[in-house]
Amino acid sequence: MNKLKGRRGKGTSRQPKTKPTPRKVARPSRPFEFLDHPADVGFLARGNSLEELFAAAALALCDYGWKLETVRARQSIELRVRAASLEDLLYSWLSELLFLTDAEGWVFKRFSVERVEPTKAGGTSPQLEVRGRGHGEKFDPERHRARTYIKAVTYHQLAVEEKHGAWVATVYLDV
Repeated sequence: MNKLKGRRGKGTSRQPKTKPTPRKVARPSRPFEFLDHPADVGFLARGNSLEELFAAAALALCDYGWKLETVRARQSIELRVRAASLEDLLYSWLSELLFLTDAEGWVFKRFSVERVEPTKAGGTSPQLEVRGRGHGEKFDPERHRARTYIKAVTYHQLAVEEKHGAWVATVYLDV
């Protein structure tokens, strides 16, 4: 008898190994698109520079979490994250935004990323740093509408690549 392996309640581990297919987005002017996935949600973010890519990824994360139309960019907060690789940096960047949303009640409408570059601090391992600002306001239940509760950013198929002179990131979120 052929036994299928898998975690209890999560289906089988024998799923076809295919690349995620981008889902069409109603507004093609966005620098990101959502991806279909059987268990999580994902997106592809694009930018002509790493700074544009990180801003697009942050915007995609927020667009999954709440309706951006009701958020006003009345305040801003400085954002700064360090990591050893581009994938780790993007993971930490997006995780920091989730922390600010959950712990401090921020909802963001837009992002300005000043730089993504190696740090000047010494050390045994090279470090990258992203610096920018998140523009938004504190959550107001009278005005803001949630879409999907995002538990975490995942490392599942997380990728940051340069393709044809532009940057592309694949990100999946645990919801």
